[in-house]
Amino acid sequence: MAHPFQDKLFAFIGNEPERCKIREARDALDAVGGVVDARIHSFTSYVVEFRHNGKSEKYKQAIRDDRNGYLTLLSEEQFFDILEGRAEPPEKPKRNSKITEIQPHDPETEALESERV
Repeated sequence: MAHPFQDKLFAFIGNEPERCKIREARDALDAVGGVVDARIHSFTSYVVEFRHNGKSEKYKQAIRDDRNGYLTLLSEEQFFDILEGRAEPPEKPKRNSKITEIQPHDPETEALESERV
């Protein structure tokens, strides 16, 4: 079974984690297939907050994007619990109602439906 962080894009904000060095956190995430990026953008899945004062623009952007459902903001404890398999990732909140989500099409189901019609 794949790790929940596999193929997900992360951004770390704040200072060094209390539990280890930032390099060790990156290496542990890399070992399960996660990727760390320095920026927060539309492909970011998770933002992990390490001992942060909450005043930076990056942090404020992460809060807004978390509220709108674009990404999930994790605390240091949540990150390590999920990374080590002691917890599951939190449910992603509903996206902003202004965004239309299009579900992928199933060609077989569509063919059966059009035959029936």
